[in-house]
Amino acid sequence: MNLTLVFREAREYRLKEIALSVKTDRFQLKHTLNNIEHLQTKDWLHDDEGNGIRRGLHHHETTAVTVLPKPPKLRIAVVDLRSQYYVGERCTLTIRVTNDEAESVTGSIRQIHDESGDTALSIRWEAEDRECTGADLYPLQELHPDDSALLTLSIQAPLDAGTHAIALDADYTLAGVPFTALKRTLTLEIVFATLFEAKFTLSPALHEDPWPSYFTSSSASESPEGVPHLWRVGSKLRSLADCSILFESVKAIVDHVGEDASCQIMDLDRLDQVTLIPQGVFERAFQLLTRKGSLDNRSLTAVELSLELTWRRQDNVKVSTALVPIPRMTLPTSEPRVLCVHAESRDTGADVVLQYHLENPSSHFLTFAITFEANDDFAFSGPKHRALSLAPLSRHRIDYHLLVHGALDAVKGPGGPGRWIYPGLRVVDSYYQKTLQVQAAGNGVKLDAQKGLAVWVPASTEKR
Repeated sequence: MNLTLVFREAREYRLKEIALSVKTDRFQLKHTLNNIEHLQTKDWLHDDEGNGIRRGLHHHETTAVTVLPKPPKLRIAVVDLRSQYYVGERCTLTIRVTNDEAESVTGSIRQIHDESGDTALSIRWEAEDRECTGADLYPLQELHPDDSALLTLSIQAPLDAGTHAIALDADYTLAGVPFTALKRTLTLEIVFATLFEAKFTLSPALHEDPWPSYFTSSSASESPEGVPHLWRVGSKLRSLADCSILFESVKAIVDHVGEDASCQIMDLDRLDQVTLIPQGVFERAFQLLTRKGSLDNRSLTAVELSLELTWRRQDNVKVSTALVPIPRMTLPTSEPRVLCVHAESRDTGADVVLQYHLENPSSHFLTFAITFEANDDFAFSGPKHRALSLAPLSRHRIDYHLLVHGALDAVKGPGGPGRWIYPGLRVVDSYYQKTLQVQAAGNGVKLDAQKGLAVWVPASTEKR
């Protein structure tokens, strides 16, 4: 006779004693084995039609058995998991919970993630019930066999790229066995990638307002504000996304500015909604106005900025925000410089009018030797050689009228076809024998790495 014993609780069971009790009308018999040496055996007898068949037990310890938990049949799956997400993105995951058990189940599901460090995720459940929204634990209503429930998990991506693990633990019980808990776990590896490859440029710009002076101070005991300096910060972003994205807004924000200094950001133009395809390039520029709190402060100005981009996927209505840090900028405030702008020509005999602004924001008298070099591409009107002395905290403008010779092969440029010419102005500090580099400070002028300052001449303005 074979006896079968079923263990329902998941644990380790050890045999300590076997007792056989027989009770009849004539007698009662009880036989007990509690000697561990007698209980251990390597074989067991199997009754096969009255014949005892000995079979070996393939266990090292035959008086112990480990009962494993019942395999859970509740399924957890993510419906819309993407291959990667991006830093700063607001992500939404749809979780489907399916009951493959033979009975109805009830329980709860919990999301677990690493909350340590600066790159921790911000995760919450979204539900119509406000008590469930934002909690780590989400209750599962009764699910009948083969039924499913859809849950929404909202994730605010970190600002740094990396891979994060999110565990979804479902604890539930069967309707027929309410005191036996079952557990199903799903672990997700979510990749948060960098959205853009960013490059930034910094160049000076001309601030046309009059400079402050000690002689115009409102109070004799107080120093006036420092000299205003205008800068142009250009950004070039290349999309690293695997889908098209839409820019809603792009703006620069000030993270930090040095002591006794102010910083103001001005947009150069208005931004409409822009669509950027994978590997597409987007360029945006803005102006930066810095000023020291006092004319007596001649130290460098340290500025830290970030580019704040509001964007969304083309197939998603949820808007995300990305912060792209701009490398720290150390801006000089007391060094002399030469700025060139392309002015509007009111002289019908000139194709181009160039204005060179020589600035001396230092506290010393400076003398410059100025030479304008001849060029085969144009004739010019203006001083060819001259010496210029600048008092402290002063600047001076020199105009040159250019008449372009002939019409060379036109190329595509800003505003239509035209060509670049390369006027050469050499400015040397007579005392320090230092040559100042002419900086492009407006539209229609740029710096060429090999030829120096370049000026754009539209094809429609070339006279001869």
